[in-house]
Amino acid sequence: MHGNAWEWVEDCWTSNALDIPTDGSAFPRPGSCEMGVMRGGSFAAAAQRVRSAIRIPNMTARHQYNAGFRVALSLDD
Repeated sequence: MHGNAWEWVEDCWTSNALDIPTDGSAFPRPGSCEMGVMRGGSFAAAAQRVRSAIRIPNMTARHQYNAGFRVALSLDD
């Protein structure tokens, strides 16, 4: 689904990659998360930014036409 819309993720923004957990869990900040993380790129992004590894900071209160989120549900066996 790359290139459809930037996807909000649960992480708060940090410019230090060493702060990001390596176990796949989210990176929260105590209190509030004013700068969140979007991934994946959108239809308005340059080709080199449309990939799952790209992370960009964005204010969590900001609304954009090319950003959204994906709903996922884990099913029990």
